[in-house]
Amino acid sequence: MLTLNTWVSRGQIPGMKIGARGRRRDFDVETATKVAVIAQLTKIGLGAPQAASIVANLKAPFYKRLLIVIDETQARIDLVQGRRSPPPLLFFDYSSDDTLQTIQNMLEQPTLFVIVDVATLEQRMQKAQEIWDHGIR
Repeated sequence: MLTLNTWVSRGQIPGMKIGARGRRRDFDVETATKVAVIAQLTKIGLGAPQAASIVANLKAPFYKRLLIVIDETQARIDLVQGRRSPPPLLFFDYSSDDTLQTIQNMLEQPTLFVIVDVATLEQRMQKAQEIWDHGIR
């Protein structure tokens, strides 16, 4: 819960207003789904600010999946620091496997990517909302 409170207080949950400290926060299904996606992205090593900026671009109704690609072709050498800067992340939301294939072909078969199953996360949040609404707490 501490991590979630930190994300909220730092404004890293897209669409959620920062309320008074110590008060209960109510999450709608859309916001809860966005929190779940951020949590998944932080599990693979993205920082919360970067994950939140990706999720800020997701709009309900959500596509089924979110594809995150590390674009290794765009890695740069920082001449001042003398080290490589991390390559940029590209992200695409999509619903069909045909679209995934098109994206992969467009990116010349990326070697490093992650797919987040947004549809399953949203279903879990809807189920949690139904349980909450029916008073099973």
